[in-house]
Amino acid sequence: MNINSFDNKAKNWDTEDKINRAQIFADKIKVELAVSGKLSALEYGAGTGLVSFCLKDYFAKIVLADSSDGMLNAAQKKIDNLNIAHISARKIDLINENMNEKFDVIYSLLTLHHINNTEYILQQFYSLLNDGGYLFIADLDIEDGSFHGDGFDGHNGFERSHLFTLSRQIGYNHIKIEDLMEIKRPELKQSYPVFVLTARK
Repeated sequence: MNINSFDNKAKNWDTEDKINRAQIFADKIKVELAVSGKLSALEYGAGTGLVSFCLKDYFAKIVLADSSDGMLNAAQKKIDNLNIAHISARKIDLINENMNEKFDVIYSLLTLHHINNTEYILQQFYSLLNDGGYLFIADLDIEDGSFHGDGFDGHNGFERSHLFTLSRQIGYNHIKIEDLMEIKRPELKQSYPVFVLTARK
């Protein structure tokens, strides 16, 4: 993942399309949890925190984790502007470091395909969840590589069955993978299906 490219994109990240995607994902999380209040949450690959700001009244504590300084700075400005005490933005890279905190919910939107070691990051999420905690991953189905184009070194989406099996092997239960939305790219004359994986520890 090229962190510098995300630093450069941060100021103009919150487009209408991305805000809409975040809201769709957040609404799905609300439906699946069906509870609110005292839960703690980690958004991994949070960017500017679009999903978490849709859920700001739903959790008692939210940590926005990202490895891009530009994205975190943009997220922090929103936190400051809204004077939100229970959301924090932190530079965290779970591939190269561990966290000592536990969370009731972990969610991530279109981040997994940027991480080469899928099994390891899913194991990290598992270790950070409280018993009975929820994981929500929204990401791309297998695509032809056109979503990011030449030079991208991540995954061109995922086979749902592979992620299901991997999650089960790690120890997750109540695993399900469903359609969530489509990302339309008119300039490429293509649409890219996005799934949501829901699992519990």
